[in-house]
Amino acid sequence: MFALHLQLMNKRYLIVFDDVWNIDEWYEGLMSSGLPDEGLWAGHLRLDRVLPKDCGGSVIVTSRLEEVAVKMVGEENMCRIEPDKDGECCWNIFTDSVTEGGLADDHPTLRSMKTEIVDRCGGLPLAAKTIGEILRGSLSPAETSAPENKLHP
Repeated sequence: MFALHLQLMNKRYLIVFDDVWNIDEWYEGLMSSGLPDEGLWAGHLRLDRVLPKDCGGSVIVTSRLEEVAVKMVGEENMCRIEPDKDGECCWNIFTDSVTEGGLADDHPTLRSMKTEIVDRCGGLPLAAKTIGEILRGSLSPAETSAPENKLHP
C-alpha cells in the first residue's frame, strides 16, 4: 500500500470499490502490506488515511452494508444515499429505460401503472432501470418509439 501511495502522490486519481460486501483477507493484506509500523501509518487499515488526497485523488466505496463502508473510509467520510421518497426520480429512470426518449407518459398502460411501478421500485434507481429494461422487451417497437412514429387510434 505504501508503494501505491508513492505512485499516486501528486496525481489525480479515482479508485472505485463497487458493491463491497465484506472486508476480506485480500483487502486486509493490501492495507497492511508495506506500511511502516509507526507514525502516520501505524494500524491504519482505512483508504482515507493511506492514499494521498493533495492533488484531487478520490476513492468511492459503494456497499449495502454500512459497517463495511465505515471500516474502509471512516464514518466522517460517509455519504449515505437514501431511496427516492416521492418516486419521481425512479419514474424518470424507468421511463428512460422502457422507452426511447422517456415517453412512458404517452403510453396509456404504463401511465395507468405508474403508482404500482414506482412502489415496486422501492425508491431504488437500479430497480427502476431494471424493471424498465425488462418491460421494454415486452412492448412493441411502435410503443417505444418517438411520438411522431406512433400510431394513434
